Amino acid sequence: MRAIVTAIACIKLSLAQSITILGDSLILASMRYIRAFMPEAYIDAKVGRKFQEAIPLIDALEQSQKLGKVVVINLTTNAPVSLRELLEVSDRLSASGRQLVIVNTRVPRHWESYNNENIKTLSILRPQVLVVDWHLITHSVCHDEPCLKKDGYHLTEAGTLLYSLAIYSKVSKALER
Repeated sequence: MRAIVTAIACIKLSLAQSITILGDSLILASMRYIRAFMPEAYIDAKVGRKFQEAIPLIDALEQSQKLGKVVVINLTTNAPVSLRELLEVSDRLSASGRQLVIVNTRVPRHWESYNNENIKTLSILRPQVLVVDWHLITHSVCHDEPCLKKDGYHLTEAGTLLYSLAIYSKVSKALER
């Protein structure tokens, strides 16, 4: 795993200062790798944070000129998120010329499929939105070396690396646009 981190650290995003990452405990757990790949990204993460906190955060960061051109949001783990809420955030970011990268969820809660279906619909209605399909990644890649702890959503060491790489990959695509 260290060899992968070292190799990727050599190709860090030089435009990382134009990246803002808003998240919950999954972002906090992955900070070491996220910082290795995107050292100048502005990261605001808090345990238990919900998607409903996104608009006030975006407004505050925009006012303080800390909102990047690419905004990564991982806030669908801790509560249900409606399509209306997703569209509101997407449209607000798009109106100010920003690119949304949203991470879908893997969480053993009743809202997992609801949130993921709403994110999928968002990506159809707003094709400029990029989705990190964490749900698919955890089901297809994390078998030999588990990515999730026994609770089914917090990250193991391997999970933090894979999670960070998945975000890094989508952010790289967003910056190419």
